[in-house]
Amino acid sequence: MNVLGENRVDGFLVGSVGYDLQTSCTDAFAGNQVDCVIQAAEDGFSPLGQSRSWLAKSLEIDERELTRWADWVRFESDSPVFVVLRARGPSSRFRGVILSASESSKAYAQFRDQCGTSEQFHRIMACATIHHALSALGARNIGITHLTESGAFREHVAKITVEAYLDLLHAFPPEQPSRLMFCGCCIHERHMEGAKQALACARYLHSRRFPSTRIETVEDQVWIGHPESGPILSQFVPRAESRDRKFLNTQTKLDEVCTALSEVTRTFLEEHHDALDAGPNTQVEQAIRALTVALEAFDAAEQALHSLARKENRGSERGRP
Repeated sequence: MNVLGENRVDGFLVGSVGYDLQTSCTDAFAGNQVDCVIQAAEDGFSPLGQSRSWLAKSLEIDERELTRWADWVRFESDSPVFVVLRARGPSSRFRGVILSASESSKAYAQFRDQCGTSEQFHRIMACATIHHALSALGARNIGITHLTESGAFREHVAKITVEAYLDLLHAFPPEQPSRLMFCGCCIHERHMEGAKQALACARYLHSRRFPSTRIETVEDQVWIGHPESGPILSQFVPRAESRDRKFLNTQTKLDEVCTALSEVTRTFLEEHHDALDAGPNTQVEQAIRALTVALEAFDAAEQALHSLARKENRGSERGRP
């Protein structure tokens, strides 16, 4: 694997990002490079089609079941979803596969028309699928293929994917370091420039906003994830738990402002990436410090609001029969 960079939290290594574009996920597993695969739910002449037999054998399921789930995600679901298939062998070192909605899914066009851009789609799906690979499957070495249409992978998709991975590591540091590896077809080395930008910006900024995901359990080893498009603070009390309308309105405004500020900061860092790499730049560093202070202030305000919400919830629980 070609290593693009590492990520550290408080000085400790928590993850790394790399690629092997000449290797399929099947070969990567055989070479002990991945223990979980995130693939577009696109059967046929595709990464999933080429590895379907191997995946079914590794998961200890019928190959037709894998095809059935892939077709449901791609052709039937009206909203972007992912299906998690955990390996059923108790001693298997392969954790499982996540079949994700992609740009070839029925739900993608509807999402893009109704809710946002392709960037928003990829950010939501990357956050949700990577989070479940790390937390629910316990994966440490994730292989990911393109979630775009065949031959249409783009640099910003790699950037968004790595941003999601690094943000999750920062918010929920794992006990052991993990790795994200791009592999399979339709991804080229030039696309990795986006991933390098994300790794460079990670030194200065991390988001704590992730899509909430409703989980639907089908059976012990199969569940469906329904990501929502709205950002939330995963580590705090969900806003729906508070009955105080004024609190909800304030929370919504903070979410909107802080999300906008985060995007401004990311854009600023990307535009001044070369200046930062060239050496000390007082004006740029002062601007970064100012933006960081602003983000910390918003985080402090949100924590204070959620502290009030927790107190309110405890009070209301004491009054229940």
